[in-house]
Amino acid sequence: MEFFSIESIMLFGGFTTIAIVSFVAGLLQGKKIGKNKRD
Repeated sequence: MEFFSIESIMLFGGFTTIAIVSFVAGLLQGKKIGKNKRD
């Protein structure tokens, strides 16, 4: 059970990290696009 719970936490943490990185990258790209349109 301990190994299973550790693997579950690692798997969940991995997906969460990917989601956060993708979200932040999207915000940065959105800001760049917004600046380009303003200029």
